[in-house]
This record gives sequence, structure tokens and C-alpha cells, in this order.
Amino acid sequence: PRFGVMRGREFLMKDAYSFDLDEEGMNKSYQAMKECYQKIFDEIGFDYKIVKADSGAIGGNMSEEFHVLADSGEDTLVFNDKDFSSNIELLEDSLKTEIEKKIENNDLSDIDSEHGKLSIKKGIEVGHIFELGNKYSKSMGLSVQHDNSQKILEMGCYGIGVSRIVAAAIEQNHDNEGIVFPKNISALIDKGVTLQILGRIKLSIRSFDKALELSPKNIDALINKGSALHLSEQYFDAIVCYDEALKIDPKYSMALAYKGLSLGELGNLTESISCFKKALSIDEHCTLAQISKDTAQELLKSINSNSKKL
Repeated sequence: PRFGVMRGREFLMKDAYSFDLDEEGMNKSYQAMKECYQKIFDEIGFDYKIVKADSGAIGGNMSEEFHVLADSGEDTLVFNDKDFSSNIELLEDSLKTEIEKKIENNDLSDIDSEHGKLSIKKGIEVGHIFELGNKYSKSMGLSVQHDNSQKILEMGCYGIGVSRIVAAAIEQNHDNEGIVFPKNISALIDKGVTLQILGRIKLSIRSFDKALELSPKNIDALINKGSALHLSEQYFDAIVCYDEALKIDPKYSMALAYKGLSLGELGNLTESISCFKKALSIDEHCTLAQISKDTAQELLKSINSNSKKL
């Protein structure tokens, strides 16, 4: 399709709506969803901007767009280093015209304005949120009984382009050899797990290593690499992986449980049981730790009993 995967035949979008008794409630719902979207894009690792936007045909009190910054973006954004950010569609005509002329000359350098020095960037829209107010609820007669009266509900609307996120990730993250997905949506860990299931342990470990090159503190890659090393009977190296994971999150119960298994294979049952107990103190429902602890304790009891007989 034209423009890579950005303009494919399919567009998968997630829509959400909020309904509140008053404007204050609507504002809180709006802010909660805005923060939720921020967490999603932060977790992915996008370089993005939230800008004031034109609500268009949907209408409402106000709206904001989430844009992944990329030279191939179709929207033009301006923002300063303080609290001003906007799609140029909302700018006053004179400033908008001046910026459009700069863009025609492939000039995206900063520009001085009444809002201070503004950066000009191209963006790919991946989310749009709206405070709709009672525009739709009033026209539909959507109300609820509250304090002995009928209250017209205040609405919010929140859209995120699920498939657009993948396209934007490609546009923002690539090199001469192709796509370089952000670490948290990279397929390297899934590939490694699949290879592990297929018994291709060495290839599996290589895939986890590549994931760790991108993100040395990727705890999922560390745990899965440890598991693959354990399967290939490299117990000492597996323990190193679990210890690295525990440095990142000391309360990761599964890392403790897996470490306990590797210690057990090395015959260090006392430390192994200690790991299982720690895992259970963090998560009492950690079945792997519970079963393994019981088994290790029985084995240690048996060994001690046989030692006494000798």
C-alpha cells in the first residue's frame, strides 16, 4: 500500500467512552484516560508529543492528540519547552501561514512567536481523546436519576490506533537494514520462547541475548534466558541471569523460584529451599515455589536420614 504499512486497507482502533454526572467527573475521567495513554506510549518507548487538537466533526469542549514524532508524519506540530503544544490547524492564520511556508522550503527550524520559541515537528497521530460534554447525551436524552432529578450525563471519548502504533514504531525506529522495533514490542523474546518450546535451545538463548543487547534490564529476557540455560544444564549461568533479574526487582517471586530450581540441580538444597521460601513470602500462590520447596525438603530430609544411618 501507499506509505508503507501506514495506509493499509485495515485500521484497527480501540474506542472507549466515559459517562459522568457532572463536568468535574468528566474532567477526572478524561485525565485518567490521558494518563493511561501516556503510560502505554512511555512503556513502548515512543518519542511523542501531546498537542491541542481540532475536535472536528466529533465536536465537544476540547480534545488532544498523541503524536509519534517522525519525519514521515502527515501532521505538523509546534511546541515550546514549557506548556504550549498544538497542531498547526489551531494556530492563528498569520503564524500558521508562516510555518507552512517554512515547511514548503523543507525548513523545520525553530520559529519565534507570542508563545516563545516554537519547535516544529512532523507527527503521526496514534491517539485522540475528547471531552464531549453533553453534546450527544443531550440529543439522545441520555440521563440518570440523581438527587431526585434527571441528570444529563457528561461524556468523554478516547481513541487509540492499535495498528497505527505498529506503523508509527516502524517509521520512528529503523536503520539501513530495516525495522528496529522498540524493545517492549520487539518479537525477540516471543521468538526465543518459541524456539525453546521447539527444543532449539542455543538459538533460543541467542534470541534472548539480542533482546538484552537492546535492553540490558529487560527482566523477561533475563528470566527466559535463565530458563533456557537451565534446560541446557548450564545451571551456574542460569543463576547469574536470575540474580540479574532480582537486582532489577528483588520481589520477583518467579525469579526466586527458578533460581531455587537451578540451585537444587547443583545439589545446594539448603539455599534452594531458602529461595522457595522467599518466593512464597512474596507470593503465597506461587505454585512452582510451593511444590519445589516440598520436594526439596523431602529430598534433604531423606539425605540427612541416610547420612545418620551411615
